[in-house]
Amino acid sequence: MPFGAGSGGRRAGMRTAVLCGLLCAAAARAEAPPPGDPVFSLTSADFTAAPKRENHSFPLADQKNSAGWTRLDTFWDEFDGDTLDTKKWWPKNPTWEGRPPGRFDEANVSVSGGQLHLAARALPAPEPGPGGKAWTHTTAAVQSRETVLYGHFEVRAKMMPACICNAFWFYHAMPERWTELDVYEIGARAPGKERKVHLTAHVFHTPESRTHRQWSDALEAPFDPAADFHVYALDWTPERLRWYVDGVLVREGTNPLWHQPLTLNLDVEIMEEWFGLPAEGELPAVYDIDYARAWTRASGPPAEHEEKTP
Repeated sequence: MPFGAGSGGRRAGMRTAVLCGLLCAAAARAEAPPPGDPVFSLTSADFTAAPKRENHSFPLADQKNSAGWTRLDTFWDEFDGDTLDTKKWWPKNPTWEGRPPGRFDEANVSVSGGQLHLAARALPAPEPGPGGKAWTHTTAAVQSRETVLYGHFEVRAKMMPACICNAFWFYHAMPERWTELDVYEIGARAPGKERKVHLTAHVFHTPESRTHRQWSDALEAPFDPAADFHVYALDWTPERLRWYVDGVLVREGTNPLWHQPLTLNLDVEIMEEWFGLPAEGELPAVYDIDYARAWTRASGPPAEHEEKTP
């Protein structure tokens, strides 16, 4: 479960600490959804019938353009050139240092060969971290400068061959509302989870409830996510949420709760309690993203987006 802290200029560090406490408390009391809340289910995905890419103008899941797609340039990046486009992306999560023992470091974010690279490395020696926990590694994060509400979002990515979570997700942690959509979380060398594609929706708190709730499924991929590039996507509408892998629908459900503009995030995190620690010799390792693309459909409300001030 990725986690991003709240916003707030000079008080960002203080808000980060407060929200870290909220995360721990929320995770401790996560509960099964009550009746009437969304219901999600994995589909009987048939990867032998995966669509072939005919053009790059439309989502892989809809190469016929049945929805009348319009490109969202603010969240579209082919990662050409040799530097990150900092007009679109923060080169580090602007309000969160990272999840101990892995600290986000801008030095681990690079662009080359038409790809975004997010690296993880072991530190030469432990460094003091928050709450008495030590930083023993550096990781990486990229976050959109703007928030977005609804759309179809797609990345083509290859996970790092290490016991570290590689993620593509959306969130915005605000005092009155904090929601999150995880397109995937993958630890391609996590024991027993090497091919698990974790698909999750979170509600941490709303004006109506301060209780953290989550809806999770895990797809067993028919491939090694660290061996080659694959396409992962989220289709987010006011009515439904749909997850895709290689253009194949793998999970879907209703959307009564996710109507908050969110930031788009790509990151690597060490999740010791969930995936374990990187094995000796696994690092340094790199999570490669070939592109990030986004569209809005003609048959529904346009995606809304606005610049977010950290």
